Amino acid sequence: MKPDVNSVNTKPPVAYHHGDLRGAVVQLCLEKLQDQEMPELGLRGLARELGVSATALYRHFPSKDDLLNELAAIGMESLRQQQEEFASRAGGGREGFKESGMTYIRWAIANPALFRITFSRLGNIQGEELAQRAENALNQLRNTIMDAGSVQEQGSYPDVAVIKAWSLVHGLAHLVLDGALNISDAEMRDVLSSAFQFPSEKS
Repeated sequence: MKPDVNSVNTKPPVAYHHGDLRGAVVQLCLEKLQDQEMPELGLRGLARELGVSATALYRHFPSKDDLLNELAAIGMESLRQQQEEFASRAGGGREGFKESGMTYIRWAIANPALFRITFSRLGNIQGEELAQRAENALNQLRNTIMDAGSVQEQGSYPDVAVIKAWSLVHGLAHLVLDGALNISDAEMRDVLSSAFQFPSEKS
């Protein structure tokens, strides 16, 4: 059975009251990202939808960049948690490593707009929270690779394998999202398996 990789959980709309504006803004944005391919996330427009002044919203998010960084941090943590969960379900090791890659692609497909925002912010990270969550995700990938025993195959240090694994799943995710590639789960797993051949798996 294929694991159920969920989209980022969204709760019922949060009414703004008694200091909940930050949470309400984030919640509204996550709902828009789930429902629309390219939602408009302008601060003034969001303020109007929530029935508050733009000035009140600016106290929490001084600029749109601040809001996008917050959403990217949420996206990065959601992806990291699901990769960790499904790698663990697969029993870790080599199967966990492959399942981590499959989860990355499935998460991107389930959260296309948030996926694009999340990784568009990594080129110029602003904000301590996003930087920390990005580092957490990379460290988890390093650990998954080392647990699978593939470091010796990719180079003398884990980051070589990290770049290879990340590039592969990120590229596959974009090809699927852009409609350039129609591929089944079984085919994706074959691609991941063939790209990372472990010593005992070679003929």
